[in-house]
Formats: sequence, C-alpha cells, structure tokens
Amino acid sequence: MTQIYRNTRALRARFLQVLFWVGALGWIGLATYGLIAGNDAWLVGAILCPFFVLFALGMEWYLRCTVTALDAAPEGLALETLSTFGRKRTTVPWADVELAGARHDTSDEDDAPTVDNTADLLRIKGRGLLIVDTTEDAMDSDTLARMIRGAKR
Repeated sequence: MTQIYRNTRALRARFLQVLFWVGALGWIGLATYGLIAGNDAWLVGAILCPFFVLFALGMEWYLRCTVTALDAAPEGLALETLSTFGRKRTTVPWADVELAGARHDTSDEDDAPTVDNTADLLRIKGRGLLIVDTTEDAMDSDTLARMIRGAKR
C-alpha cells in the first residue's frame, strides 16, 4: 500500500464531539434536577439541551465525512474515517472514487479576517463527499489522480 494522506488533527474533531455530548447530557441533567427540586432550572435545561443535541448530531455527521487516512492499493482506495467510537476503515474500488476539487479560504477584498484552512474533497459513489483536511497535512493528490485515471481507462 502507498500512503497518500494521514490526518494529525483528528483529535480536534473528537474533542468537539465529546464536548457537545457532555453538554447535552449536562443540560438534560439540569432539566431533570429542576423538575425534581421544583425550581425553574428545568426550563433552562429544556431550552438549551435540544441545541446541544443538534450540535452533537451534526458533529457525528462531520466525523463520518472527515478522512483520517488514505492508502492506495491495487484493489482500490483504502480510506479511514472517524466514527462515534474509534475509526472505520473501508476499501473503495478506484472506479467509485472522484476528486471533487480543492477548497481554500482566503481573505476577501475588504481584508476581513478568515480562517486559513484548506481541504480537498473526495466524492465516493454511494457515499457522498468526504473532507480531506490539508491545512497541516499534505495529500499526495498527484498519485491519487494517477490511480483514479488508471482505473477509469
């Protein structure tokens, strides 16, 4: 197998996942405590808990779109993504892989502050877009494009 990409920033996404789930459970706890104690704390928990649950569910979706490793093999592209617990590794046939472009946030003409992130997007047949964060970790896109072209001939 030929290594194409490794993500060293995956712990940041995992940290946010834990933060949102702990926040949701905390607000559920506050709502339950407020109902038992008979005070109005339940109202705060009942209002904020759905927001944290939505953020946590959105983070779960994002984890499944974030690529942590790409390896080229003769049978296809071995890709690794984050999951709720641990990582998920699958091999996709080369015919089902497509480079969907690169994204780079830059400052607009007003010099407004922006986050300087770069990412490449992969489209996998039957799976949708996957995000390859290239802000700090480089991806060997030349090898990947060559392997994709070779499979489509």
